[in-house]
Order: sequence, then C-alpha cells, then structure tokens
Amino acid sequence: MNIKIIKTLYKKELTDIFRDKKTILMMIIVPIILYPLLFVGSMLLMNRVASSSTIDSFKVAFSDSCYEEGIVDYFTENAPKKEYNFIIVESADPEKDVREGNIRAYVDTDIKDGKKNFNISFMSSDTYSSTAYQMIADIISMYEKEMQTKMLEELGIDAEYYLNPVSISTNNLASNEETAGSVFGSIIPFLLISSVLMGAMYPAIDVTAGEKERGTLETVLTLPVKSVELIVSKFLATSTVAILSAFLNVLSIGIVGGYFYATFSTSLGNVEFSFSSYIPAIIGMLFVISIFALFASAVNLLVCIFARSFKEAQNLTSPIMIVFLMAGMAGMLPGIAFNMTSAMIPVVNVSLLISQLFQFKFDPYLFLIVILVNVAYTVIITLIMSRLFSIESVLFSDGSRNLRLLERRGNMAAMQMPGVGDMSLVLAVILIILIYSGTILVLKFGLYGVVIQQLLFVLFIALYSWYIKADYKKLFSIKAPRPLSVIGAVITWLGGFIIMLIMAYVIEVFWKGTAKLQENDVLMLIEGKPLWIIIAVVALTPAICEEIVFRGFVFGTLLNKFKPVTAIIWTGILFGAYHLSALKLLTVGFLGVIMAYVVYKTGSIFLSMIMHFCNNAIAMVVSVYPDAIFKILPFTSNIKMTPINMSLFVCFGIIVLVLGIFILKFDNRMKNKGDNN
Repeated sequence: MNIKIIKTLYKKELTDIFRDKKTILMMIIVPIILYPLLFVGSMLLMNRVASSSTIDSFKVAFSDSCYEEGIVDYFTENAPKKEYNFIIVESADPEKDVREGNIRAYVDTDIKDGKKNFNISFMSSDTYSSTAYQMIADIISMYEKEMQTKMLEELGIDAEYYLNPVSISTNNLASNEETAGSVFGSIIPFLLISSVLMGAMYPAIDVTAGEKERGTLETVLTLPVKSVELIVSKFLATSTVAILSAFLNVLSIGIVGGYFYATFSTSLGNVEFSFSSYIPAIIGMLFVISIFALFASAVNLLVCIFARSFKEAQNLTSPIMIVFLMAGMAGMLPGIAFNMTSAMIPVVNVSLLISQLFQFKFDPYLFLIVILVNVAYTVIITLIMSRLFSIESVLFSDGSRNLRLLERRGNMAAMQMPGVGDMSLVLAVILIILIYSGTILVLKFGLYGVVIQQLLFVLFIALYSWYIKADYKKLFSIKAPRPLSVIGAVITWLGGFIIMLIMAYVIEVFWKGTAKLQENDVLMLIEGKPLWIIIAVVALTPAICEEIVFRGFVFGTLLNKFKPVTAIIWTGILFGAYHLSALKLLTVGFLGVIMAYVVYKTGSIFLSMIMHFCNNAIAMVVSVYPDAIFKILPFTSNIKMTPINMSLFVCFGIIVLVLGIFILKFDNRMKNKGDNN
C-alpha cells in the first residue's frame, strides 16, 4: 500500500463527506441537541407526571353504601393529607360515565366472604383513570390499617407490635458514585452505540452507494490506485467521522450530566459526590468507543458496497441498526455476565465493558480481549471489502440482484441463484428465530422445542427459495452420494472430530468452564429422555435442517459468488458463529469447513448431513452413557492430555482426515472415468 495515495484519497473522501448536509446533521446537530432535549425533556415530563396528583383534580363517584358507612367522609378528610384532589360527584350510570370519561373512577362496597369489599371501577387504558384508581387504593389501604388498629385495641392488643412485628434497617455499602455509576453504566453504552452507528452509517452510504449514484466511482477506479488503498481511505474517512461523532456524543452527555449534577447538588444540599472519580471510566470509554467506531464503520461499509443507490443502502443498513441497538441493550439487561464468552460477541462486549467501567469494575484481561476482538473483526471485514472492491460484478451490478426479495416475483427468471443480500437476510431471520422463538419453544416444549425450531428454519428457507425461483438442485447440492463417498465422508469427519476434541480441550484450559456450561445446558434438555428420542431430536433433526441452511443455502450462494476456498471458509465461520459460543465458533466452525469441503468435492449435501449426524450422535451417546463408554474403552479415562499426547492425537487426526479426503478424491476420479467411458 502507498501511504501517500491513501492520504490523498482520505482527504478527498472527507471533503465529499462533509459536503453532505445529512452527515453534518447526524454527526454534530443531533448529538449536541438530542441529549439535552431527551434528558431534560424526560425529567420535566416525569416531574409533570409526579406532580399530577397535586395539580389535577379527579372526579370520582361513590355508591349509596359508601355514604351510609362514612367512607365518603373518610376520603374527604384524608385525601388532602396525601395531597390528592378529588371532586366527589353523583352518577346515575357509573360504568358508562367511567367509560366516557365523565368520571375517573367509581367506588362501591359490599360484603364478600364475611369481609368488607371495595369494588373500584376504572379504565386502565386511561392515564387519568388509572391515576385516580391508585389514589383511591392508597386511601383504602389507610382505611384498612386504621380498622385493623381499632379492632386490635378493642381486644386489648398492642396493635403497633402485632401489625408491625418486623422492622428493617439497611446498610448500603455502595457509595453515591457507585450507585450513580450503575445507572450511567446501563444507559450510556446504549446511547453511544446507537449514536456511533448513526455517525458511521451516513458517511459509509455516501462514500459507496452515494458515489455510485453520482457516477464518480468509475472515475476513481481509473486512477492508478489499488483496491485495498481505495477501501482503506474510505474506511479511514468513515471511521474519522464516526469517532468524531462518538466524542461529540460523550461531550453532550457530559454537559447534560453536569447540568443534572448542578441541579441535584443544589437541591440535596451537602451530599458527598465526586464527579472526578469517573475520569478513569470516561477515558476507558472513549478508547473503547473509538475502537468500536472502527468496527461499526467497517460493518456499514461492507453492507453499503452492495447497494446501487442511497435509498437501497438505507434499506440494507436498517437491519444492522436493529441488531446493533438490540445488542447495545446488553448493559441494561440483568443477568448478562461480562465474561470470556460475552467479551467475544461484538457490540455486546462494548456495552458490557462500558457498563462495568462505570461500576468501577475493571478486568484488564477482559478489557484487552474486547479491544483485540473488535480490532480483529475490523481487520477481517476490511480485507473482505478490499477483495470485494476488485470484483466488478459487486461494484457495478444491479444492487437488487444481491437481494432478490426486492424484485417482483413475476419479473424473476427461473432457476436463478440467491445474492449475498439474500443470504444475509436469511441468516438474520434464522438468528432471530434462534434467539427469540427458539428460546420460547425450548422453554415451553423442552427438547421437542428444538425440533419445532429446526423445522421453522427449513420452512423459511423453502419459502424464500420458492419465492426467488431458486435452482434447488444447484443451490442445495442435491445429488445422491456414492457408497465409497459415504465411507470417505465418515472417515474425513472422524479425523476432523479428533482434531476438534483437542481444540476444545486447549480452549477449555485457557477458558475454564466454557465447555462445562455448554454441557450443562444440553444435559438439562435430555434428562430422563430415551436415547432414541435424544438421537432423533439432537442428532438427526439438526443434521438435516442445519445442513439445508448452511451447506445448502449459505454455501450454495457463496460458491456462486466467490472462489471455492472463500466460500468454504466463510461457511465454516458462519456455522460456528450460529452456535453463539466462543468455544463452538472455533471447534464447530472447523468442522463446518470440513463439511463444506466435502460438499464441494462431491456435490452432495447428503454427505454433510451424515457427518453432522455422526458428530451429534456420538456427543449424545457420550453425554448419556459416559460410564459405559469408559468401560468399553477403558484407556480413554486414563489418558493424560500432555503436550506430547495432544500432538500425537492431532497427528493421528490429520492422518485420518487426509485418508478420508484421499478416498473422496479417488471416488471422484473413478466416477469421472465411468462418465467418460
């Protein structure tokens, strides 16, 4: 790469970006104005709601029995003590008046189970009616307590002692800074992630789809510059704007925070609070959010490359915004631990890390992991973009061909292949099914929910492929396998399985508890189930359904667009990432690469289904009958995983893997000879 060329292109891209008024609006105007309006406005709104009880008067009606029993007099006497303003009116048709808003609530009394019962009619859909109900219920609670006290005193019992037999005293060990930091740590990450995403989105659209729409991209490509130099300059320009946007957002949040601090310190008096204690957290946050801005810029650029127009780029980046915003809420959700697993998940790791910083919890190891992970993802995406920028079909093809769903079905040609946009959309929907409906199904139906989840995958894939008139045979590699290929595929899997076990062991050594956590989740689902059901649900169903998704739709799409090596590797990476585990990203991803290679060499998805089934089935048998396995293979329980033993296992796995590949190639040559004869 020529640094001088990148510098020149970088200046050119920045100039183009800052000419766009939308970028200035999203980068400068929104951060400076949005947060003050958002926070101050919400505070004023809450104050208005909180003071509604003392400002607003609520019309309520009572039944005759309430008048007779003195309930109305009690309300009239005690409501002012609570600063509640009631206007007591009469109503001939209370239910109608409550529905029409003529009165906010209606109170009636009767005897139920030998006790006085208050029946309050109100409209929960009406804010004023709901507020009136809460006020009435509060006064009824006062009335109830007074009645209890009176009844006990009539019996000669110490009412205070028996009604309040327990007292609570608290000792809050958290400082004011820690308490406020827990609040800041849940809100600030979400605000920054969303603002950085917006700051990166519009520049990314402008330097890719916008340049295509203006017709200036062709001129730039005629210059003596490499594709990597061009994409790096665009990436640096977009990242500069995103980082600047992040710093402006932090400044805006700081101004609002200072306003709140000045306001509350005046009203609360001498409350000890050190604003300077957050300086390390703010410095760490600025550094992390700057690295995240690089990642957000890379992701937006990668997607926008496929867009032909500004409008289409906005449509393609909308799903990214949804995913980023959902992941950015991780710091708000209780129960999400910041550990090695979550530190590997993009966006989530940044949200949790910033949240931890403001709670004065700093783990330098996890901090470093988050930084390295985001840098690694950014570098990988940038390398992919530089490759895509040298493919003419990506830069100048009709953008809609990358997402055929945008076309009318009547205009589609028969027997076509999906675009990368189609694949991205399918994976996004699969992920949503996996996280949301999948969780609900598993909680409701247990082990059988896995089957429903997998069938939803296949149903969506089938409907989508039908709509775009896909070439099923080519896309899903539908071809009957030869017997020798089956043997070769199984041996190939066995070699990969041995290597995968060693990989899992090494990861567990450095990442303790990861494998155990995954194992516990599986054992909870299969506990008490017959082995044949476990095999059918956990081994057979995913072997069919997940292969249709990954070695079918995903691999078929990638193989149609890229070189075989690229398609095979990316299929493995996506398959590993689908399992939402840092451990499986590497181990299952490695197995996914092997299965994709087998499908490529044989043209048959049925072989990867067999390999997938073998892998899951052996794992389930070992989980259900570990003692029996050790009895059958007693030497396995005595093996010590020393570096020498692990090296021997890896060598043995490689030998078996190579043997399986040799059998596949041999069978392929035999088939070609037969076809030629």
